[in-house]
Amino acid sequence: MTLKSRFFIGLFECNECGCAYIHFKANVENETLTIRTIGFQKRKQIQKFYTQGWSKKNIAKHLNISDRTVRKYCLPDSMLKSKPTSSVWISEIQRGIEEVCVGLDDSKCLRYREVLQPLLQEGHNLSRTEIKKLKRVQYNWLSKNDKVWFEKNMPAVCVGGNEKLDYDSIDLDLNNKIRTISNQLYRENPQKQIKPYTILSRLSKKDFGRYSINKEVLPKTKRAVNECSEEKIDYLIRILPQVVKFLRGNRYKTISFESLKVRKGYNSCTEEEKLKIEQALNLLFNTR
Repeated sequence: MTLKSRFFIGLFECNECGCAYIHFKANVENETLTIRTIGFQKRKQIQKFYTQGWSKKNIAKHLNISDRTVRKYCLPDSMLKSKPTSSVWISEIQRGIEEVCVGLDDSKCLRYREVLQPLLQEGHNLSRTEIKKLKRVQYNWLSKNDKVWFEKNMPAVCVGGNEKLDYDSIDLDLNNKIRTISNQLYRENPQKQIKPYTILSRLSKKDFGRYSINKEVLPKTKRAVNECSEEKIDYLIRILPQVVKFLRGNRYKTISFESLKVRKGYNSCTEEEKLKIEQALNLLFNTR
């Protein structure tokens, strides 16, 4: 108890309900008790009614307390809601993974279709076996995961298996095409090295597919590719007269292997290649 002016003021807590009261007394006849904080019983009632779905306004009215007090002692909404069980969390995570996987599969499906699409265009006439050998990964994935598109766009399956190909005829035809392409490449740019992929890139997609799949049974074509394409040393010896002519035009008095290094390709020669080029160079000067 304290004395403040003419009034006695005291603060005490009830052991039964837990409320903290302010005792206000001006004289013997005039005495007042004011609740400073509600006790544990009221707090439990507020939380109980709130979890049962009562509105804060109705709780305040029922317990004869202010809305502000109810808001102060109510549990937050996020804590009152029932927590999802672990199975619910796992279900949500699984659903998210499935949605992501669907997106990835759709993207993968489109990319793999684009890879096979050029081989399915008119004029290629590739069988399923030939397409599979060229693009095995995409073929196998689409056959399992995109069956509707796969069956709609793939070549029809031949009854009794794939038709037998006339490899001798194909071999002769491709052999002639390879040699024609090689001559054409040389005429277009004599200064450029003729490599296997340079020749094969000029073939149609159908011919390229047949060669890639069946090269082991196409000996003439395989030999033509090897004969018409140039190794580095063969190419450097072939263009040697043009390089010498260029150096003489630029007033080189003596032309040696070191002089040839003005041309790209001669710088990276091995010792063996250097000897071959020097022999070719001497032979070129002696014939003149």
